[in-house]
Amino acid sequence: MSCPVTGKVGEQCPVIHAVNDDEFDDLKPPAGEEIGTEPENQNESDEDGDEKERGPSILDVFDFDEEFKDEIPSVAEYKKLRRITKMITGFYRNGTKTKHEQYEQSFGDLSRVESDILQSKRQQEVLESQAQRFNGHLKYKEYLKELEDEQANMKEQRDAINKTCEHYKGLWLWSTEIVKICEWLELNLDDYCMKNLDLPAYIKNRKIPEVPALTQELIKYYSKGLDEIMHNLNESRDFFQASVDGRLDKYKLIEKQIIEVQLKALEEFPTENNPRKEYIESELNEDLKEIDDQLSKAELDETKNRRQKMLKMHIDFIQVLRFFREKLHLLDEDVDKVYDPQFTTKFGFE
Repeated sequence: MSCPVTGKVGEQCPVIHAVNDDEFDDLKPPAGEEIGTEPENQNESDEDGDEKERGPSILDVFDFDEEFKDEIPSVAEYKKLRRITKMITGFYRNGTKTKHEQYEQSFGDLSRVESDILQSKRQQEVLESQAQRFNGHLKYKEYLKELEDEQANMKEQRDAINKTCEHYKGLWLWSTEIVKICEWLELNLDDYCMKNLDLPAYIKNRKIPEVPALTQELIKYYSKGLDEIMHNLNESRDFFQASVDGRLDKYKLIEKQIIEVQLKALEEFPTENNPRKEYIESELNEDLKEIDDQLSKAELDETKNRRQKMLKMHIDFIQVLRFFREKLHLLDEDVDKVYDPQFTTKFGFE
């Protein structure tokens, strides 16, 4: 199957967005937008006179095998599924916005370097056009050499920035498609539950958009996308699992030791008239302080609770996506399990 970003067959698709601690607040579902949200008046009754039940908390723990042992979910399960599905969509929608901003910033940097190269080339052209007039002057040759060196350096910068720009562009384009897949899954969940559940009137009476039919090619395309989402979430879950079970702290401690052995080695050399040692020690000590701050922060109850919530949230995300595949049998086509290793970070310390 071809990559949706480049169109090349066998191309590795990027894992688009790994969540971190700072993004926790962005994962809250939009207020008042979801199908399972009750009216503001919680005492209002539906047409049958039954009091409307309050929706489930997003922090309720999912037990996939227990909650989804029946093919058709309960109304409470539907509300929870719907809420978490919207959170997943919002999560990747926010990621898409971030990647687009990063692409635009890198594209701006690329444009500035291109402009600088043109300026330098124009200076060179003007000088070379009057070679007969200036050729015998030492400064003429000096300026030409400086311009040639400057252009060579700027071209290296341009190539590096262009690589970054293409990287963010690929993430943005692929992330845009991921959001479409999430939105399609939302529509399928609503459609399925509207047809199979005895829902309260305030839910049943809401107008639900029709689910767009997919061609066989799009089914494979979306199946690959869903696989990428699940892989991405598993990677992020591993990060938070590592932060909870101690592997992340061990990772940081090893990083601290890497810095300390270098500082120890530098002690063997004199400090006086040694600008390199002074500079390197300053850089390493700054890195060491950052690691110590991170390890201290990890001991705070606030940090521990936050990481526990993030871990549970990722587990819920994965459980909901399993529901789509294993219960609704959506996008369960076989896809190549090929992921770009540059977007993968595993904490494998035992």
